[in-house]
Amino acid sequence: MWSFEGEYKSRPKQSFGGKSRILDRNSLLHKLKTDREEREDQRRRQDAALKIQAWCRGNCHRKIINENLRMLCNDLFLEVKQKGLSIEIAEKIISILIIIFDPRYDLDNLFKICHQLVREEKSLSLWICNSMNKWKFLVPKLVSLALKNVIHFSDNKDKQTYSHAVPLRLLEVVSYPDSWSCQPTGNMKKEFLNTLFICLLKNGYYSCLMNILLTKVPELYEVSVVPPNPIAETILGLQIQPIKVVSTLNDTTMSNILFGELTKEVLGNISHSQVMNFLLPSLAASDEINIIMEPLLLFVDRNLNTIASSIEPSSLLLSILYIVHSKRDVSTLDCFVRFSNVTGRLMEKSFAPMTQATGEDLDDEEADSDDDVQMDTSLLTTNKKATVCDLCLRDLNSTVRVSWILFYVEKYISSAKMLVSFAKLFHQICVAIKYKLNECRLFFSVVLKRHLLLRPMWHVLTSLQKDKILPQGNTLQEGPPGTPLLQVLSLGYPLSSAERDALVPLLSTFSASLIAVLATLHDSELLEGQGSVNVNHIGSFPFSVEELVKMSGTLRDVCVGLVELAHPDIRMATFIDGSYKTMWAHCFKVCINVVRQIHLRDTRRIFCPEGHWLSPKVFLPLKDDNTKSFAIRPRRRYRRFEPPRWLTKDELETDGPPLSVAEQRRSTLLEELPFVFPFESRMAVFTSLVAADRSQHQSTAPYGLGPDINITVRRSHLYEDAFDKLSPTNERNLTV
Repeated sequence: MWSFEGEYKSRPKQSFGGKSRILDRNSLLHKLKTDREEREDQRRRQDAALKIQAWCRGNCHRKIINENLRMLCNDLFLEVKQKGLSIEIAEKIISILIIIFDPRYDLDNLFKICHQLVREEKSLSLWICNSMNKWKFLVPKLVSLALKNVIHFSDNKDKQTYSHAVPLRLLEVVSYPDSWSCQPTGNMKKEFLNTLFICLLKNGYYSCLMNILLTKVPELYEVSVVPPNPIAETILGLQIQPIKVVSTLNDTTMSNILFGELTKEVLGNISHSQVMNFLLPSLAASDEINIIMEPLLLFVDRNLNTIASSIEPSSLLLSILYIVHSKRDVSTLDCFVRFSNVTGRLMEKSFAPMTQATGEDLDDEEADSDDDVQMDTSLLTTNKKATVCDLCLRDLNSTVRVSWILFYVEKYISSAKMLVSFAKLFHQICVAIKYKLNECRLFFSVVLKRHLLLRPMWHVLTSLQKDKILPQGNTLQEGPPGTPLLQVLSLGYPLSSAERDALVPLLSTFSASLIAVLATLHDSELLEGQGSVNVNHIGSFPFSVEELVKMSGTLRDVCVGLVELAHPDIRMATFIDGSYKTMWAHCFKVCINVVRQIHLRDTRRIFCPEGHWLSPKVFLPLKDDNTKSFAIRPRRRYRRFEPPRWLTKDELETDGPPLSVAEQRRSTLLEELPFVFPFESRMAVFTSLVAADRSQHQSTAPYGLGPDINITVRRSHLYEDAFDKLSPTNERNLTV
């Protein structure tokens, strides 16, 4: 601290940095961070101030420019009033309006230029033909502005009102080049119409037309294709005109834009009577819709998930049924396949919310005891879309529609993808139909055509394989190549989405049809021929006995696999999609019923080999420790085809520990298909359960200590002897 060199006074040391302060490392870093944040805040404030200043200067400058252009536009209209409309003046006015248009100030000028162009219709066509490169951009922009503001023309808040007929007339003039006095060449005409309608469709063409239709056309109470007033006829023509253009042009971009706007604004918005009773029937009756029917179905099939998120699926379903009506000629196989796919998928999306809501309204026990959740009729009457859904079901269940569907099914019966798409439609009708199955015309029509449909369906079912292009064109990459999907399902493995959509509806359709066919046949009719198919006899079974035995074994294994999927373990639960519970539940129900029916026939007249119904995959534990799992426990429902849920503490304390996955599967098989287990095993389990129940509840009763009670019951008089020997008059003997 002190220096002893003799220079303490002569050379003083001064610090120009102020009082010295020694900061530790953390304080220094914190100080530097604070200084850096302050500098960043200062830069942000400065940048924000510059942006605000630039915006204000730009806004003021634009306002001045717009005022100058608006004054120039007014001067040009004065010149038009004196000299008439020329091409140079028209181009300037339209260009200015496109740049500066504001509905508060420029509605009058917009109406004036539209009115002048309509008056100069012949000159307009000549200007377009001579200066196509310029006018093909000016006209679409002007017409788009006019359509967007056409409601302001008739509902203006100012004293002056405008007619909506002028913008609509201008749209008619520019969209029908065939009526022009100067006819453009073929390529110029296509180029102009393509540019025109792409611009209009991107700027809400159909939305504007629908707005005019709903405000200018009165409500209709009867279905009619006759326009109720002239503006309705005009709007119908303007709705069809883009469809005509698309049918002549091979432009994929315009087609996608057109179909997207058409499905969103027209086909998916039919809640109003003007659309339901006039526009939709008129579109369905037009010849132009027949040309785009197949591309429209292809677009809807590819983009259905996106479309259904923005519209009501039931409205689009009814529109598709209107367009592809029962008198429409479907020229190709692909068109019918797409119709079946679109209809089936739309039914699934339309009725799924109703089915889920119905299941939520039920009690937990009732909802879990019946996995095949059906629609509640009372829900349909209270739901907003009940009328649309009811119309869809009526159309699909009508005699004409069923005959139309079966005609094309017979026509393309050799196509596998047709059968798969038809099965999707049939499956959705069976799941969502509010009628009973005997009231479903398509169902019993399939039963009547058993020889035509059942054998091809079974052939397609057995031919579907993994790692193979399915009829829809989906390539599956999982699993060993060449493995049949029925075998994969019988092993209890989860299916991919493409496999599920191809296999489950077809399997459900085949099983439901086979149940109905078996219900119409006597045992002698079922087993007639003993090895040959009697096609000539109308009541005969379409399969031979050998084929029926092989089929029953396959379906038995499939049912065992479905039980494993219905109660997945933790590893498999991640692959289960609960949104498809209704589909899996319906498939499980019909497969179980058809196997029961065939087994019942086999018990009456044995035609299957010994041990045919026993499944090698399942067994019953016969040891005392294992049979305790079958003891009677408090009733707890286990949801099927859903991931297992965690139980609460109260449930564990009240009902005890839950059954394991293996115990749930064995319990389901004992309830649904008990004959897959050997009779001796079932008898041993039943005996152990009776003994366990007796030891638990009647351990103090003097069983076996008194004399035996012997009664004789005849097999032919079972109920009579039981009432006599076990009647209250013999009560003293029973308590000995």
